[in-house]
Amino acid sequence: MSEKSESRTNKLVTIICRSIGRTHLKIALDSISAQSYQPIEVILINSSEKRLENILPLDVQVTVLDQSTPLSRAEAANAGIDAANGSLLLFLDDDDYISNDHITNLASKMYSDSSVRAVYSGTQKVTNDGKLLEQVYSTEFDPILLMRDNYIPIHSMLFEKSLVDEGCRFDPQFEIYEDWDFWLQLAQKTKFLHIPNVTAYYRSGGDSGTTLSDESEKYDPESRIGKARAQIFEKWKTEWTGSNINKLIGQSYNELARHCDDLNTQLKIIGEQYDVLKTDLNKVNADYENLNRQKAKLEEELAVVGSSLQESLGKISDLEVEVEHRVTTEKHLRLHEVQLQTSLNEILSSRSWKFTSPFRKARTLSKTVLKVLSFHNTKTHAQKAGVEKTNNIISKNKSRE
Repeated sequence: MSEKSESRTNKLVTIICRSIGRTHLKIALDSISAQSYQPIEVILINSSEKRLENILPLDVQVTVLDQSTPLSRAEAANAGIDAANGSLLLFLDDDDYISNDHITNLASKMYSDSSVRAVYSGTQKVTNDGKLLEQVYSTEFDPILLMRDNYIPIHSMLFEKSLVDEGCRFDPQFEIYEDWDFWLQLAQKTKFLHIPNVTAYYRSGGDSGTTLSDESEKYDPESRIGKARAQIFEKWKTEWTGSNINKLIGQSYNELARHCDDLNTQLKIIGEQYDVLKTDLNKVNADYENLNRQKAKLEEELAVVGSSLQESLGKISDLEVEVEHRVTTEKHLRLHEVQLQTSLNEILSSRSWKFTSPFRKARTLSKTVLKVLSFHNTKTHAQKAGVEKTNNIISKNKSRE
């Protein structure tokens, strides 16, 4: 809990909490208990059948108004106003919460300018489990814009109770937009001061028409929101002057014109981006076609290489078979050589080989003599033939003479 600041000049602030027994009520009450501003009282309008005493903060004065019959949102708000003792009022529904400096910031602005009787902060939307969303409601006060839309969440506003004493009340005919109608009443009595700082948090899924996710629903005459807006306009159309309505139309026209300008700018940017993307796409298509051509060429080359590779693999396979055959043959020859050498060694070392050695030598000698004689006979015969040939030549020459 943050340290609370107390001052005798601070006015009592009454926070009116409308509850239908939702599970987030304790979070709402804890955010009140954490306020740096003092003094504070809480009026808790219990429109549920649940007992709430066990979740009430111990350091804040809380008055629980249990209702025997369910109250509408407007009736619950008026019941809280009637029970309030503070000179400054703030509403906080049981599914929303505020930061610890929310009331301090708002009250400080009111104290600094006595002409300001109502001041509101920025409000950020959160998910049902409390996670912050990007959507922020923080629009500067414009009474003409307030004629067209409710842009002020109920718990973002701190206002003087004296405005209620001047006749401002929640209208029970409104099931929703009761806060919008109330702001329109207050806007007739005082100007609103806007603080852009976000110190209030609106939980997604609430019943207020302030935070629609679908804007088109507001203008559908058959939708719940569309009917509620029509009900607001029916009540207030007699209060708005021709000048007010003309300003509203002019403002709407200017917003539409700005929106159209924004759309044209966006369309121009999109068009430029489209041209760039189109150029890039054409380049990508050209690159793609070029890659396809390169791919086809590579596939052809790969097919040739594959065929050559298959042929080489076939030759390698044949060579492997031949090598294997030669290796096998060489093994057999070596084995045979070993066997022959063994046999030869056995013969050479045998007695019979040693005994027949002189005969083998005589045989070798006889073969040598025969070769010599044969050579001598051949030479003699050749000589005789040469003599005879010479004699024949001499005889022929003599006869010619």
